[in-house]
Formats: sequence, C-alpha cells, structure tokens
Amino acid sequence: MLAGQSELAEVTLPKNLTSMSYAVFQGCSSLANIDIPEGVTTIGNGAFALCTSLTSIKIPDGVTLMGAQIFSYCTSLASVNIPNGLTTIEYRTFNSCTSLTSIDIPSTVTTIGQYAFEKCTSLTSIDIPSTVTTIKYGAFMDCSSLTSIDLPNSATNIGDAVFAGCSSLKEIELPYGLTNIGNISFNKCSNLTSINIPSSVTSIGDNAFNSCSSLTSLELPANVSTIGWGSLKNCPNLTSLTVLREEPPVIQVLLYNSIGLSENCTIYVPAKSVELYKNDVNWGEFASQIQAIP
Repeated sequence: MLAGQSELAEVTLPKNLTSMSYAVFQGCSSLANIDIPEGVTTIGNGAFALCTSLTSIKIPDGVTLMGAQIFSYCTSLASVNIPNGLTTIEYRTFNSCTSLTSIDIPSTVTTIGQYAFEKCTSLTSIDIPSTVTTIKYGAFMDCSSLTSIDLPNSATNIGDAVFAGCSSLKEIELPYGLTNIGNISFNKCSNLTSINIPSSVTSIGDNAFNSCSSLTSLELPANVSTIGWGSLKNCPNLTSLTVLREEPPVIQVLLYNSIGLSENCTIYVPAKSVELYKNDVNWGEFASQIQAIP
C-alpha cells in the first residue's frame, strides 16, 4: 500500500497489472503523473483521491469498473478521460477537481452517480450522451463556472439538487419525458434567465428554483399538479408566472406564501379558472396577482 506517502513523486506500475486496489495512491500529494497499464480493467474506490499534484492521467479503454471517489480532491487534475466501456460514473468520482475544465463522457455511460462532479468549479460545459438515463443527487452541485449543459431526452431520472449552486448556468433544456423536477434542483442558480419545463413534468420539488435571482418568467405545463414549498422563493425578478393547469396545482406545504412568490409577480392562469385559483386554499393568498392568460 502506497497511500499517504506524500513524498512519492513518480511510480512505475507492472505491465501485467489488471486491477488497482482501494485507495492505493490516496493522499500521495506529490504524485504528478502516472501511466496505467493497458491490461488494467478495475480501479478501486479512492485510488487517487487527494493526489493534489496530479495534473493528467490516461485511463485505458479496457477499464470497465471505476470505483467511487477515485479522483476526489485531485485539485490540479486538468485532463482525464473516461474509458469507453464504462457504464457508471460513481459517487464523487471527480468531486472537488477544481482544475478540471472539460470532460468527454463516452456513449457507454448510462448513470452519473451522486456528487460525481460536485465542486468542479472550473468546469464550463459538459455534453451528456443519449445513453444516459439516470443522473443522481447533486451530480453537478456547486459547479460554479458551468454555463451550459445539454441533457438528452433519455435522461428522465434526474435526482434532487443536481444543479444546485451552479451560479453561472444561464439556460438549460430539460428532457422531454422528465416527470419530476427534484428538491433544490436549481437552488442558487443566480444567473439562470430562462428554463423550458417540458409538458411531461407533473411535480416540482421543494426549493426547486429558490434564489434564481435572474429568472424573469416561468411557465408551468398543464400536467404540473404539485409544487413544493419555497420553489420560487428569493426570485425578485420573476414578474411573470404562467400556470397552464385548469385545476390549481397543490402547493405541498400549507404555509403563508409557501412557494415564496414575490408580490411583483403576475400569475397568469386559464381564463375559465381565474376564480377557481383566487378561491383556492393555497393560491388565494395571491388573488390580487392572478389574471387570465392573454
């Protein structure tokens, strides 16, 4: 085991190596580069975690299993590939890789794990292939330089907090087929100016758009039947909210101004439903702001 040897600057791995064990180089803070033999198929959890001098690494295409937290806190890592054949980017794989500016995800990947790219603060954009179906909790949380991301229509299982704290994100297209916008999904996305919610969405989670201070308008499709607490809190520039559902969506927590809507926001609803909204137990508190859709 070489873990924790902070003076280790270079190492040569045997050519017949097929797997790398758990945390094998974890905390080797002077290790700047390493060649992984072509025969390696498995890299264990935390193998290079806290290798703060590691700047680049080439992972052979034969690697089909990469454990969790492999590059967590590799703060100098600027270049790394994800091998073809990998199906899952595991928990915290690239967490706090603050020098990573871009990465290519191969078309074999179907799942992006929890916190996989959390706090990759130099990551500016990322393309997600059409094979990805699942993006788990906090996968891109606090990627503060991320300005755009392409989500394929295949990605219909998106967890909570996926883009929370992405303060440079300006716009995003959500996949058709998505049914739920999770809790704190876009919390503190302070530069988000617009978002198109697909008609397949039926629920919006708690604090989903909390502190989206640049958001000026939002349209909720007719299928949205529930809206979580604080979902539009701290959105001072949101002046237009269009709700296409004829029956008022349920606001999940019965508290005063439970969705956090500003008094400056006009709520547009179907003409036949204006009085229904005004007399609703939740929406009634916004009665003076409710108008028919022009």
